[in-house]
Amino acid sequence: MTVVRDGKTTDAVAQATKAGYLFLFERETGEPIYEIEERPVPGSLVEGQFVAKTQPFPTAPPPYTRQRFDLSWLDDRGPEWRKQQEARLAGARMGQDYIPPSLEGSVMFPAFDGGAEWGGSAFDPKTGLLYVNANELPALLRLMERPKGVNPRSIYLEKCGVCHGPELEGTGVGPSLIGLEKRRNLVGVLTVIALGGGRMPSFVDMPMPLMERLAAYVLEPDDVEKAMAELDARPGSDSRYVSAGYVYLRDDQGVPINEPPWGTLTALDLSAGTIRWRIPFGEYPQLEGKGRGKGSENYGGPVVTDGGLLFIAATPDAKIRAYDKATGEELWQADLPAAGFATPSTYSVDGRQFVVVAAGGGKLGRPSGTQYVAFALPETAEPNQASAARKN
Repeated sequence: MTVVRDGKTTDAVAQATKAGYLFLFERETGEPIYEIEERPVPGSLVEGQFVAKTQPFPTAPPPYTRQRFDLSWLDDRGPEWRKQQEARLAGARMGQDYIPPSLEGSVMFPAFDGGAEWGGSAFDPKTGLLYVNANELPALLRLMERPKGVNPRSIYLEKCGVCHGPELEGTGVGPSLIGLEKRRNLVGVLTVIALGGGRMPSFVDMPMPLMERLAAYVLEPDDVEKAMAELDARPGSDSRYVSAGYVYLRDDQGVPINEPPWGTLTALDLSAGTIRWRIPFGEYPQLEGKGRGKGSENYGGPVVTDGGLLFIAATPDAKIRAYDKATGEELWQADLPAAGFATPSTYSVDGRQFVVVAAGGGKLGRPSGTQYVAFALPETAEPNQASAARKN
């Protein structure tokens, strides 16, 4: 993009991060447009773990998410609920940025998925505003001692055999896994184990070394020692500690335990280095209307138009929305057949503008979908998009 500061026009490149910061650099030289400060961050308490003493922090624009979590940020859902969450977090390191992984557990805020995530952001060259949607929930990053003598077949029988059969032959519920190595590689199998799909639940809380051994078994059931040997030969496989897996700090309804907003949509003025507006974004359908105005996790980015609108789906309530790009006012929304965890596209045919989004669902416990959904204003719509959206 191009930014204007103190009357000077600069070609720039911006990077939004999962940590909730936006870095802005001169495109030709890589020099930061706003100063970046190296600030001290917490050290490690784990023997043999070495971490940087400082991390880079941009001085502008301000972070578009909160940056740390402690017990004062717990949501208010009653004394008994709070007591349960405090017990869950007992002994965990928290309250600062960039706490390294630890044996007692370190609270990350934002969590593994950000902050900003893979959906990307949108830039409007007319106004100099960059739009980024973000997640605001905590996660617990904990180390555990590398397990020894793990039997991958026993993991399979415990977690998978009831659906896929004791010999991987399939049942009426789960398909056969025989010959899986011809259809998926190790990364693909790990992804399905972690995220689930269709009838299959997610096993994202399974520690990674166990997940790897389970994947090795279903890919090489007759020669698992070979696959295990390859795993044990990878860089870092001789380390004493491994990650205990992705642990998001949500309640039993799948809602983050921190105070809302749980998802936001922010307009950053890159020329001024400020936040122009920020609003809660999305809604958890399981809250049955009680989560209005509190936001939700969201996956999929925005698209901004010259006519004054910002379109975005991304939320578990299976809606696509249009906002006034100057103010953040919601102008329109429509239901989708499944959650649109994707970035919309916009295009024109014979002078008529369309917006299309993939309604794939399949995340955050939402049903999967298989449709692309396209929207357009009536043939006789007014030329100004924003005013037409307000009336339609």
